[in-house]
Amino acid sequence: MDGRLSFVPEGTPHVLWSVPAADLSATLLGFFASSDVELESPATGTVHVTVSRERISRLWASEARERRQRQYAEEFLAALALSGATVRH
Repeated sequence: MDGRLSFVPEGTPHVLWSVPAADLSATLLGFFASSDVELESPATGTVHVTVSRERISRLWASEARERRQRQYAEEFLAALALSGATVRH
């Protein structure tokens, strides 16, 4: 319950931001939203996130990939909840 969420931009070893999970509120967005998840914290404000284990491509979308990414987002939210974040669906 005392986890942290950190963001490290691709190609850099430096953490851009890191917040305690207990300070996070996470919401699963609708299917037609441009991102999967909305994160909010006092330190970061509102951040929209696309969750994927695959390289994200906005040009070559497929229904199967969209379903997989939705599953990845749900798994990410479950991990956040276990770490102490407030999660809304």
